[in-house]
Amino acid sequence: MKKNLILCIVFLMVILYAGCGTKTGNGGNPGSVNNPGSSGVIVTATQVSQDENAPDFNHGHSILERADFDPDEIRRSTDILIHNENEALKFLQDSFTYNQKIYTLELTDTSVNDPGAYMWYEFTVFYDGIPVENSEFKVIAFTDGTIAEGRIEFFRCSLTDRKNLLSHDEALELFLQNSGDDRDYIYQDEHYLFVKQGVCPYVYVYRFENGKLGENITLSLNAETGEMVGYRPDAIID
Repeated sequence: MKKNLILCIVFLMVILYAGCGTKTGNGGNPGSVNNPGSSGVIVTATQVSQDENAPDFNHGHSILERADFDPDEIRRSTDILIHNENEALKFLQDSFTYNQKIYTLELTDTSVNDPGAYMWYEFTVFYDGIPVENSEFKVIAFTDGTIAEGRIEFFRCSLTDRKNLLSHDEALELFLQNSGDDRDYIYQDEHYLFVKQGVCPYVYVYRFENGKLGENITLSLNAETGEMVGYRPDAIID
């Protein structure tokens, strides 16, 4: 009797242990993407493939809701369905040709946790490990199709040679001298910036904050010349 009781206890322990194990394969391993980029955003994305028969598959939106073509639309397919960010990246990479040895596309935003929006994955171009602001590409995943959007003219852009840069202190000093601005800016970040003129300058980003919402500013300067290329107040107050 005692022997049978011990065997039963061992059997129950084996069942409980098996039930607590970690799944593997497509349904098992959540992944995270940590790309601070120019905004310091950390994107956490799931690797679990979605079930096409589920009512909330790709947030339940049909590609027919996007009947009008966006000017930045690159590709539209009703044959390919996207289930996760890996498939979204492959769809994007297959949509146009670019030098994958020089550029990488990295997930920097997604609506995976916003069921009220279209299901989309946003990828930023990185050059030499550095993000390029305004280079974002988006894959929109529907229940019955997929759309890729972005500005492929980026890949004809000329990127600044970083060998000829001022220091971020020198660039700021030049700007202050030439503009007459006397605010106390603090260096924050640096990255490339894609502009329509076909040139991607390297920029330094600074912040001015004095506790007043209408006066807080993000300033971007060309790292070669100290010229202003971006000026964004936190808020515009009439």
